[in-house]
Amino acid sequence: MNRNTSIAAVALVAILGALVPAAHAADAAPPQVTAGGSGEVRIPPTHASFSVSIQTSAQTSAAAAAENASITKDVTTALLAAGLARDELKASRLNVNAVWDYSKTGERHRRGYTAINALLIDTKQLDKLGAVIDAGLEAGASSVSSPYFAADDRGAARHQALALAVAAARDDAESVAKAAGGTLGELLDAGTDGAVYAGRPESPMFMRSRTAEAGAATEVISSDIVVSAHVNMRWAFLAGRR
Repeated sequence: MNRNTSIAAVALVAILGALVPAAHAADAAPPQVTAGGSGEVRIPPTHASFSVSIQTSAQTSAAAAAENASITKDVTTALLAAGLARDELKASRLNVNAVWDYSKTGERHRRGYTAINALLIDTKQLDKLGAVIDAGLEAGASSVSSPYFAADDRGAARHQALALAVAAARDDAESVAKAAGGTLGELLDAGTDGAVYAGRPESPMFMRSRTAEAGAATEVISSDIVVSAHVNMRWAFLAGRR
């Protein structure tokens, strides 16, 4: 290798050495600000669903089912008389099962049969819930489940919750950018975890036991439907701009 070739090789190495840090700097991601936000909106319920159960026992399956059918008829009549519409009685689910006793040696013998019929109800007459529950229990129903409250149109509430979540995320991101000595740039990414709907009704059986001694009707207190949403967002960070 002659002297000129050696000088050229050294110069090339020096140039490549200077370009490597520059390439790494170009490949590095620009600074960003990431923030999450949550929003919550409350709306009143428009309908409630619950079940009224009738349980009977007998020595034979036929007898248990026949007695259950008789009481179910009485309960259905009482529910309708209390103001429930016929089309608000959605379904009836009957189950008949054997009841077994077990000896100390592990042997079993059949004690009888139990029949359980559940009447499924979905009503918009929220002001009549207490009267309907009382009527069913007084007619012979064994138990009533806690009503599940829901709203027919939750789309608008979901959009409001998402808007609140986005505003909360941007507010936090702007605070972070300002504290870091800059401002937010363009929005790079945004996503949502969806919406969650929740309501917390009071147990009608608890309320009934609380008011029965005073002879008062069961009062069902409905809770608002809580629509909540969460978003995750990411912006470019512009340093040195306030």
